[in-house]
Amino acid sequence: MTRSIGFALGVIALLAAIFGPLPEGLSREGFIVAGLVVLMAAWWITEALPLTATALVPFLVLPFAGVMDAKETASAYYSPILFLILGGAFIALAIERVGLHRRLSLGILRLAGPHAGPGRLLLAFMASAAILSMMISNTSTALIMMPVALAVLAAGDQATRAEPNQNGLSGALPMGIAFACSIGGLGTLVGSPTNAIAVGLLDQTIGVQISFAQWTLYGLPVVILGIPLAAAIIARVQRVGTQAFDAGAARAAIPVERTWSTPEKRLVPVVALTFFLWMGQPLLGP
Repeated sequence: MTRSIGFALGVIALLAAIFGPLPEGLSREGFIVAGLVVLMAAWWITEALPLTATALVPFLVLPFAGVMDAKETASAYYSPILFLILGGAFIALAIERVGLHRRLSLGILRLAGPHAGPGRLLLAFMASAAILSMMISNTSTALIMMPVALAVLAAGDQATRAEPNQNGLSGALPMGIAFACSIGGLGTLVGSPTNAIAVGLLDQTIGVQISFAQWTLYGLPVVILGIPLAAAIIARVQRVGTQAFDAGAARAAIPVERTWSTPEKRLVPVVALTFFLWMGQPLLGP
């Protein structure tokens, strides 16, 4: 029902923009673009069509409406900013495919100490999510980290024979990962697609160019200060210290092979080289 309503609203908005009376001071092309925005928003929100299919609607509407020809419309789909986002998505898929996210989580849990309490465990997971979110999108990081967190919680609850509930670490850890992904996404230009989109719009509209290194210079301190502060607030609100939790069983719940696989060994240099080139853009660009 919702999809049908969203589909109908989108079509009506576009038809009204094509055939309806023009608002004062707005051209027909501009009015059609406004109707197209309403259509895509309605279809995306209600998922009246698959998201990828809705994303291709401008390629059909804009040339027919005379706003942009087919060549100009197609070139907009291949802007450098979109390729930057696409590169980050490829890295996210590769990290998830080879299991590097689990190795990263286990390494940070070990740094937290063998007798880490729930508060330190929460901070370790949030730091892990923030570091990963600086390399890939917030959504991808949450999708990668949440299954690991749930496995850790299940193992810890079984070891202490505690019932899962919304208080303590059981409620704090999923919330902490969500906040850490958002905070970590501020650290780099590819941490969130919105960062790259904003930089692209600034370059197109007012000619201000922000490099990867410049963004990191301002974004990284926000992450360094924000993660401990968010962890402290969540730990206090959720009262993570009131319930026992077996950190050793939590570490054992993360399935990681002791020896590095060949794909893992190959991926690490690729990720490192990619970030080196991103950070070195101001020097390499000229």
